[in-house]
Amino acid sequence: MKERGAEIIDISLPHTELGLPVYYMVNPSEASSNYARYDGLRYGLRVAGDTLQEMYSNTRTEGFGDEVKRRIMIGTHALSAGCYEEYYLRAQKVRRKIYEDFQNAFKKVDVILTPTTASDAFALDDEKMDPMAMYLEDIFTVGANLAGLPGISIPAGFSENDLPLGMQLLGPALSEPTLFNAALAIEEEASFKHRIIEGL
Repeated sequence: MKERGAEIIDISLPHTELGLPVYYMVNPSEASSNYARYDGLRYGLRVAGDTLQEMYSNTRTEGFGDEVKRRIMIGTHALSAGCYEEYYLRAQKVRRKIYEDFQNAFKKVDVILTPTTASDAFALDDEKMDPMAMYLEDIFTVGANLAGLPGISIPAGFSENDLPLGMQLLGPALSEPTLFNAALAIEEEASFKHRIIEGL
């Protein structure tokens, strides 16, 4: 990319190492709050029941997957009276620090390039996927989510297991045109070609 005029600069995002615990406190709390309104009456899927309570239960049972249910339970706990200040408010304070780290970095650079995940992709047919292992894969993406920043993932090749790898570009708010142009330049420079997988 240097040949195209890019200058490579090392930056520091010191609070992003706290991104995973903060994200998995803030995100489920927000999900819990939002999904509390999902009742099957005003919008969304509706599954019949003999009583109103049974209809709510059936709607949420069939309408939410296991991961959504997990996040709702965690979020409901985090927002409860005994946990709100101890967990949710503290997480929001660290979220602000992560946001400030990115704002300081974007005073020096136009975009930030990082891996998208810590390892190669999970196999689509893996029925034994460990939720904790999946959560840890978010380590490089949660910071941008917490800071409200746009990002784009770019193919970066294949692992030894023949599964896709990716890298991501992050930019300041409203920098999507810059991100699209930078992603295109990287893809052109890398000459990465997508494999066609038969039978999908």
